[in-house]
Amino acid sequence: MAVVLKVIILLLAAVLAAVLIVLFWPVRYRLDGRLAGTGGSAEGFLRARAGLFFGLVRAACDYPEHPEFTVKVLCFTVFRSGGKKKEPEEEGNTEEKPEKSLADRIKQGCDTIRKISGRGAAAREILESRSGGRAWRKGKRKALKVLRAVLPERYRIAGNAGLGDPAATGTLMMAQSVLYPWTGERLLVLPDFESEEITLDITGEGRGAFMIATVLFGFLALYLDKDVRFVWERLKREVLNGGES
Repeated sequence: MAVVLKVIILLLAAVLAAVLIVLFWPVRYRLDGRLAGTGGSAEGFLRARAGLFFGLVRAACDYPEHPEFTVKVLCFTVFRSGGKKKEPEEEGNTEEKPEKSLADRIKQGCDTIRKISGRGAAAREILESRSGGRAWRKGKRKALKVLRAVLPERYRIAGNAGLGDPAATGTLMMAQSVLYPWTGERLLVLPDFESEEITLDITGEGRGAFMIATVLFGFLALYLDKDVRFVWERLKREVLNGGES
């Protein structure tokens, strides 16, 4: 009986040690991407790589060439997100939906931001309440801690961009200047004031490392905080969903 108990204790200790190693071993990652477009069309790619235990465990995603997220241990695939894409003849409805142009996507994003901004009074009322103030202070502190741990240690975003209107392009450059104290030369997008169409040619790369424990404990702290959960539910119900129940 004593031998069995010792074996069980050793197994539990080994499992606990393995879990702690996974949680506190740094995950190193690299991101590369490009977005280019003129007028109503745009092309781009995003390549993401991450490794754990000196590359013994690897994760990868290449969008749009290989959009599924895969995790490999040595040379064995242990996880693959998504499934096989359906061929057009396999789908019940063969009618293709028109693809949205780059201008339409930007307009849709601006409309969404404008729609949410129009409910600023409701959001301000929630955040200025007693529970809202506590949730904002706690949430901001914990979220910034997670972001500092996850964001790339080294990155660079460069290229040129024009929105087809000098005033709109100037606003974009103004936003870049506001971020300059934090980004410096690592974010350098040159304006294109001459083009009468939307033009984009931006490339970016970044490298960093983080511990799974930092992210996991940070999200758990936010989720378990009653003030944060209460305020988030109110924001979803009264601001993001427009008061729909």
